[in-house]
Amino acid sequence: MNSLRCHYYLDNKITLAKAIAIVCVVIGHSGCPELMRNLIYLFHMPFFFFIAGYCFKEKYLSDLKTFIVHRIKGLYFPFLKWNIIFIFLHNVFFDLNIYNAEYGSGNGLIRYANHEYPHLISAALRFNASEQLLGVYWFLKSLFLGYVVFYFTLKIGRNTLLGSGVLLIICLVIDCFSIDIPYLGFRTFFPSFFIMTGYIYRKQIETGFTMKYRKYTLIFGTVVLVIASFFIHTEMLQTHGLMIAVYAVLAFVGCIMLLIISDMVVEKKVREKGIVDYIGKHTLSIMTFHFLSFKVVTLAFIIYNQLPIGMLSTFPVVSRLSPNDMWIIYSCFGIACPLIMYRFYEKIKIKVIEYTQK
Repeated sequence: MNSLRCHYYLDNKITLAKAIAIVCVVIGHSGCPELMRNLIYLFHMPFFFFIAGYCFKEKYLSDLKTFIVHRIKGLYFPFLKWNIIFIFLHNVFFDLNIYNAEYGSGNGLIRYANHEYPHLISAALRFNASEQLLGVYWFLKSLFLGYVVFYFTLKIGRNTLLGSGVLLIICLVIDCFSIDIPYLGFRTFFPSFFIMTGYIYRKQIETGFTMKYRKYTLIFGTVVLVIASFFIHTEMLQTHGLMIAVYAVLAFVGCIMLLIISDMVVEKKVREKGIVDYIGKHTLSIMTFHFLSFKVVTLAFIIYNQLPIGMLSTFPVVSRLSPNDMWIIYSCFGIACPLIMYRFYEKIKIKVIEYTQK
């Protein structure tokens, strides 16, 4: 396989894996069956950190400035932009019952007063706040800081296995002793651990054992994760004590399974671009707008069942009252609506550019 085709093949594999992972994120928030949720939460968020390490370019080790600039542009700026936009839309959402005091929670309980905006914007500038509808944006901060910790861990000590072990031990110590380190707590070191495991997997494991025995690895890993989902009901940032180590192993297995599945799909023939590629390349848009897109389904459910409009603020879904298969509709809208919105934005942007160039 020549280098160009190899690169295209790898890009397709990563894009497909990211598409599956972001679909899992949406499904996990959609009120899906508990067993399915348990399974998804074992690996879906760790995968995005894992794939960041998997895709890390070693040229950055001698170019810290470019590394930081790319992280700021790709993570901090989107976090800041959309948080500020949603902060200013907060009272509009309140007036539309997307937020309200009776059924809502968190920031949805109150309207913002004018004097609160400087504080809210300041918090966003410090990477410290996100609106309820941007609840998944904790990921951007954790990826940014985790990436920085990973970078210096890799640069200082090239023994990656030792580095990953140290990062995991730090996570255990922080949790067990309730250590509070501003910006460098559990939410930074645990993501950094998964970034390191992604890097290790590609450099030391993938081309050897995993790819040679991938079918057996896939079967074994799937069995392990399914069995674990019956007994473990936790998620990445709510894992404590020795369960942190258990979760780390299970999440690592899940990440490998996802990459193996993607590799097997694209191995025989490089896929043509389609909806799956579009999903995989616009994961941030889905992450940003899927909670808001859920409101479309909730509104239809409220109108159809003649329920109080205030229930529109139920977060993230009205699964307690809705039919068991309602999660499927939520998932479809949570994926499709953000993509449609982004596509519409792209067309408007092109029209504006064309108009300004006349």
